[in-house]
Amino acid sequence: MLSMRFNESRELLKTEKSIHPDNLIPLFIENYEDFLRCAFNEDKEEFNRVYVHKEERQDLLSEGNEQSPYYRYCKAQIALHWALINLKFENHTAAFFDIRKAYNLLTENKKLYPDFKPTLISLGFLHAIIGTIPDTYKWAVNLVGFHGTITEGKQEILQAITYGEKNHFVFLNEARYMYIILQLIVLNDKSGAYQTVSHPGFPSHYGNALSCFTKAYVALKNYKNDEAIRYFTYNIFNNKSFILYNYYMLGMCQLNKLNTDARYNLKYFSDHFKGVNYLKDARHRIAWCALINGDQIAYLDNLISILKHGNTLSDSDKSAQKIAERKIIPHAGLLKVRLLMDGGYLTDAMFVLNSIPSKELSTTAMQTEYSYRKGRIFHLQGKHDEAILQYMMSIEKGKNLNEYFAANAAMELGTIYEGKKDYTKAATYYRMSLNMPESDFKNSIDIRSKAGLQRVSK
Repeated sequence: MLSMRFNESRELLKTEKSIHPDNLIPLFIENYEDFLRCAFNEDKEEFNRVYVHKEERQDLLSEGNEQSPYYRYCKAQIALHWALINLKFENHTAAFFDIRKAYNLLTENKKLYPDFKPTLISLGFLHAIIGTIPDTYKWAVNLVGFHGTITEGKQEILQAITYGEKNHFVFLNEARYMYIILQLIVLNDKSGAYQTVSHPGFPSHYGNALSCFTKAYVALKNYKNDEAIRYFTYNIFNNKSFILYNYYMLGMCQLNKLNTDARYNLKYFSDHFKGVNYLKDARHRIAWCALINGDQIAYLDNLISILKHGNTLSDSDKSAQKIAERKIIPHAGLLKVRLLMDGGYLTDAMFVLNSIPSKELSTTAMQTEYSYRKGRIFHLQGKHDEAILQYMMSIEKGKNLNEYFAANAAMELGTIYEGKKDYTKAATYYRMSLNMPESDFKNSIDIRSKAGLQRVSK
């Protein structure tokens, strides 16, 4: 099931049910298919069709043996799965009650069965997420009985992984997947996530669509663009993955190489995806392809389609919407630098950046972006002193602008000083980032800044 080989899984579960009709574990495993399909497809009709399974499974699991550690664990996992799906479909009230149910069941299970390691995976994830909530909102979290820290959550998941690497543990891969989410979102540890997927025990990408997608995504986050392209391509053509995000991500990676054939994969995603997330961003990137090819008219024509599709929940979709509404035409050179940087082609990015005449940087926003891009390249090259100088220039120029460059520069300064173990300066820059004006990508920058502040304020 975790390999997304759903047909094979269903056949195995069908056989198990016929041999052991009283076994309730198949209900638990079946829920993973609904969870994974809804999480990746974002198809509202599919969600409505399978949502009825939630209460059916919970009712049947309630007939199980309450003295088993699996009793509360399975019920909690199903609740957590649907909480995450409800969040994706903006059913926030339902998601809250599911999270509370999962948290209470897992907390009770840990007290009753402290040696039952599967509990630690999901409870650790929840504890870490709770730990990222700012102090100003902690009263509300405490009011409903939620408690947890990032450190606590990390240690719990690592405890499950360590146990699984020394013992037969069917939940080991799930623990690794959860830890990768934690590393990327909460710990801001991209290189650590890459080490996790590169571990010899991590599932192979052969015949495993979830592993293949995860490896590709983590490679991209680590600026290993060519590696990401190989994995996304393999997932589409060899694993025959149903995940349409593969096309979106592959198109993104191709564009990072300034390969404007990326528009074909981006268009395939845009035309066939039944969800709403990243549709605006995909069309925005199609417009970029036209701009890179020097066709400003086609660029503006493509902006029109952005307004007709998707939503603005994600920062990238929100940015695409704003640009389409205002018909903003970015500086082609700075756009190329951004894309090459995202792919990790730092030498090429710096060459393009240094080739831009200063007279073309006619606005404060362009000057702010120029300093920010140069800072990011130096940062990624490990040249921290040069990066600090450029980031500070970007902050000085753009601190009052509704652009994300200064906020991200402050957040990245926080990560540099955190790495130097200068936690006072790190906290100063994380707070500075949080106090910057509203801008594109502010939500994602704030999440990372809040998590950083949590880490350095122990």
